[in-house]
Amino acid sequence: MNKKFTSFISVIIVICLLLAVVASLIASLNAFAAPTQSDINEAQRKVEEADKKKKEAENQKKSVLAEKSELELEIGVIQEKLDEVNAELDAKTLELQEAEKKAENQYSAMKLRLRTMYEDNSASYIELIFSGESISDAIFNYELIKQLITYDNNMYEELCKTQARIEVVKNEIEQNKNTIESEKNKLQEKNNALQVTIDKLNNDIQDSQAEKDAAEQEMQRLKQQYAASLRTTAPAAGGAVYTGGKLQWPTPSTYYITSEYGYRFHPTLKVWKGHTGVDIGAGYGASVVAAEDGTVTVAGYNVAYGYYIIINHGGGLSTLYAHNSSLLVSSGQNVTRGQTIAKVGSTGYSTGPHCHFEVIVNGVTTDPMPYLQ
Repeated sequence: MNKKFTSFISVIIVICLLLAVVASLIASLNAFAAPTQSDINEAQRKVEEADKKKKEAENQKKSVLAEKSELELEIGVIQEKLDEVNAELDAKTLELQEAEKKAENQYSAMKLRLRTMYEDNSASYIELIFSGESISDAIFNYELIKQLITYDNNMYEELCKTQARIEVVKNEIEQNKNTIESEKNKLQEKNNALQVTIDKLNNDIQDSQAEKDAAEQEMQRLKQQYAASLRTTAPAAGGAVYTGGKLQWPTPSTYYITSEYGYRFHPTLKVWKGHTGVDIGAGYGASVVAAEDGTVTVAGYNVAYGYYIIINHGGGLSTLYAHNSSLLVSSGQNVTRGQTIAKVGSTGYSTGPHCHFEVIVNGVTTDPMPYLQ
C-alpha cells in the first residue's frame, strides 16, 4: 500500500515538473516571439511611408485637377468660337441657296425669252421694232429689246459672280471650322488623358490609404503585444510595480478636456472612429508629467500620435502621452510620479496643442477618467 502510494506521489511530482518545464518553455517562446521597439519603429516607418505616398498622390491629383479645370475652360472658349462659326456657316449656306435660286430663276427667264424668239422666228421682235410710226420709234424699240437681252445676260453673270463669292467665303468658313474642330479634338484628347490620370491617382490614394490602415493596425498590434511582454519583464528589469491608487493628472497647468474617451468624429481624418484616450487642451510648451512611477517603454514619433511616450507602471498598467512638441525622457528610463517628461505640442494628427492621454490595461485602452485623481 505504501509502495503504491509512493509511486502515485512520484508520478504526480513528475507530472508537475513536466508542466513547469512546459510552462517555462512556452513563456520563453512567447518572450522570444515578442516584438521589440525596433519592430514597432519599422511598423511606424511603413505607416509614414504609406502616408507619404498618399499625400504625394493627393498633391499630384490637385495639380492635375487644376490643369484639367483650365483645359475645360479653354475647351469652352473654343466651343463658343465653334458655335459662332457654325452660325456664320449656316447663314452663308442660306445666302448661297438664295443666290443659286435667283441665278436659276434669271437663267430660266433668259432661256424662255431666247426660246420664244427662236420659236417665233424672231417675227414678234421684228414686228415690235417696226411697229412704231417712225424710224425713231423703230430704233427705240430695237434698243429696248437689246437692253432687255443685255440685262438678262448681265443679271445672270452678276448672280453667278455673287454665287461664286459666297462659295469662296463658305469654303473659308468651313476651313476655319475644321481648324477649330481639330484644335478642340486635340484638347479633348488631352482632357480625356488627364481624366485617366485622375482615375489612376484616385486608385493610388485608395491603395495608399488601405496600406496605411493595415500598417497602423499592425503597429497597434505590435504595441499591444510589446506592452503585454513588458508586464512580465519590466519589474524584473527594475521597473516599478503598480500597486493601485489614483494616477496624477498629466497636465498640471490645465484640466480642460476637449475630447472625451469613446466613439467620435475624428477632427482630422473626418471619419467616425473610437477615441482611445482623452484630449486635454493646453498651451503650447506646457509641461506634461508622468502619472505614476514607472519605466519608459516608448519615447519616439508616430505619424498619428506625433511625439509620444508610453510608461509601464507594472501590474499590467501603462500610460501614453501623445502630440508633444518635445520629449524629455528616453526609452528604458525610470521616471517618478509628477516628473516632467514632455512638452505639449500639436504633432501627428492634431488640430491644435493638447495632450492626448491614454490608460492601457493589459494591452487594451480604457477610459482614463476613473484612474485620475
